[in-house]
Amino acid sequence: MQSTARFVEGSIMRHIVIMTMTSALGLTFTFFIDFLSLFWLSKLADSAITASIAIAGAIMFLTISFSIAFMIPAVALVSRAVGRGETETARQHATASLILSSSALFAIAALVLIFLNPLINYVGADESQAVLDYARRFLYIVLPSIPFFTIAMTASAVLRAHGFAMHSMYVTLLGGAIAMILDPLLIIYFDWSVIGAAIAIVIARLGMTLYGLSLLIIKHNLLAPIGDIKLNGFVAPFFAIAIPAILTQASSPVGNIILTRQIAKFGEEALAGFAVNFRLMLLAFGGVFALSGAIGGIIGQNYGAGKLDRVRETYLKAIGFGAIYSLATWILLIILRPFVADIFSLSEQASRIPDAFIWTAWHFVFVSAIFVSNAAFNTLGRPIYSTGINWFRDVLLTYPIVLFMAGMMGDVGVVYAQVVVGILTGILAAYIGWNYIAKIARGEVTVERKHS
Repeated sequence: MQSTARFVEGSIMRHIVIMTMTSALGLTFTFFIDFLSLFWLSKLADSAITASIAIAGAIMFLTISFSIAFMIPAVALVSRAVGRGETETARQHATASLILSSSALFAIAALVLIFLNPLINYVGADESQAVLDYARRFLYIVLPSIPFFTIAMTASAVLRAHGFAMHSMYVTLLGGAIAMILDPLLIIYFDWSVIGAAIAIVIARLGMTLYGLSLLIIKHNLLAPIGDIKLNGFVAPFFAIAIPAILTQASSPVGNIILTRQIAKFGEEALAGFAVNFRLMLLAFGGVFALSGAIGGIIGQNYGAGKLDRVRETYLKAIGFGAIYSLATWILLIILRPFVADIFSLSEQASRIPDAFIWTAWHFVFVSAIFVSNAAFNTLGRPIYSTGINWFRDVLLTYPIVLFMAGMMGDVGVVYAQVVVGILTGILAAYIGWNYIAKIARGEVTVERKHS
């Protein structure tokens, strides 16, 4: 089945809402897999297990971020080809993206496994041996499945670049559905603890991969046969976007490692609370995290078609949508706040962390502007801008501010530091992004349309 440039006509806001919400639902279910694991593990009433998921999660987030980074060149290259009406080129880019991304993540997963012990010891330097052992067992099972997760996410990105929002969402929904069934079965019924949680994640990822490939190959015919493309010709354009995207995405897990290491200094209970806080953040604000991938296709198709006024409109309306989504989610979190500690069996000390996050989650109004700006930079030839902004946020600002505020306020200071960093970086990203979009609309900056 061939697709057309779906985003070059019709309501921009409608495209943004549909693409973001379907992408958010899919991405949320990706995070939901980890959320469910933590929920069922918390029922074992062992703070060492809950704390170990914070350490394992910080390392796993690093590999997941690399996988998500490889979605970005897939969306950019395929959507721009679709916008130009070059269906066969789009199919070739899709096939090349799957091969290159899965190969790269195989190498990255192997590298992380080689250095797993020193990584775990660094992140959880102040924790007990029991906590570190639980984290180690979990990661030894989960990490080898990262290449399959990457194939699934890249397949979802290709579907989104063509405008097949619902099918893109179904790929990750399937993973969440599998986890919903397997987590209680393996963790509670068979009493396999962290081993059961890890196995459930691996099976969910395999299911996502098989389904994603079936949609690309059988349902929509969006892949070119491997023998019909010269892979060497696709390496340069792919990695021209992928390398800055990797550097950009790597900043968040590095920042999270900094935060986790600081929280770990306040003990096992604080680390357990941070594990809940991190997964609550990912689950609640899936729409914000989805913005980069969701609107990249809209921007790419309209730029490929030469409709610069719609590129500018997409940017502005995406900023507005991100703000509305963030405030609505914050209100919902405030309503649910009294139940969080009980759901995860958190102690009074541990519950301080997610409680502080919920009260200050309004700051995602500013964080959402970062993701919208990243989508514009990645799709419109300035991925290095995304890299700079994210490392400025996650390392250059985070490290000194979290040290200062944790020293003054204790464990909750880590949460408040994230608020300050998010506001400052969001304002900066929105300013730089708007100026760049305005230059493109005035014709002062040109990104190549005829060759990706």
